Amino acid sequence: MDIVELSSDIKLYLQERVSNPFWTPFIMSWLIWNHRFVVVLISDRPVQEKFSIIDTSLYPASEFWSLFWGKALLFPLATSLSITLLLPFVLRWLYLAHGAHQNANKAVQNKIEGETPLTEKDRTELLLKLHKQESEYKEKIIDLTKERDDLNGMIETLTNNGKESSEEEQEDEDKEVSSYDDFFDPIKNLKPEDKEVCLKLLGTLARSSNNLMHINTAARENNLTLQQATFFTEVLVDGKLVNLGNEYISLKPKGRKYLYDKELL
Repeated sequence: MDIVELSSDIKLYLQERVSNPFWTPFIMSWLIWNHRFVVVLISDRPVQEKFSIIDTSLYPASEFWSLFWGKALLFPLATSLSITLLLPFVLRWLYLAHGAHQNANKAVQNKIEGETPLTEKDRTELLLKLHKQESEYKEKIIDLTKERDDLNGMIETLTNNGKESSEEEQEDEDKEVSSYDDFFDPIKNLKPEDKEVCLKLLGTLARSSNNLMHINTAARENNLTLQQATFFTEVLVDGKLVNLGNEYISLKPKGRKYLYDKELL
């Protein structure tokens, strides 16, 4: 066995002894009962003087065996056993006392904050109430889902009907455009300046996205007041050149053909 293995074995042996629940209290108790002996032993006095102090003061010859065995073994042993056996009960009592104080502090804090801890009965009632509300919500979701499906069906039906109506209206528009009289001018009776405003308004609609524009935008782009824009729009509506709905002006196919005929497009 080399020195490294011997050192490791000694270290392991000391660790086992120190971690033992008996030896650590015994060593501490022995040092307490024999602290004078330790102080003399580690002092810088000459060796002979240390022996003299030990023999005359610490362990006199007349009381050597009683003092030595008492302080060296019996008293430290009794103290370490007391610590080893009683310490767990003391620590347990301290933990219980600390927990009781924490619970008391929590109760005071809850009282101050207006909170009351739930009892088991209150907790059960709350859970039942939550389950009941969850069931009601599920039933409402089922009803709303059914209602949504019904509305989607109605919307689909109305959409199909609207498509049919739009197709019929488009056919009427096409017929109206095809039967358009080149010699009929719906704004020919207006004053020249008013006629020019109507043509500018038609051109603005033709250049807009989807031939659609809000009446306020049309007024602003043509330097008109809202009243003027409304008046000229009504003139164009009467001439069946534009449509007006929800304050939006839209150019009709007849109005676009009118602009082509006037070579304005």
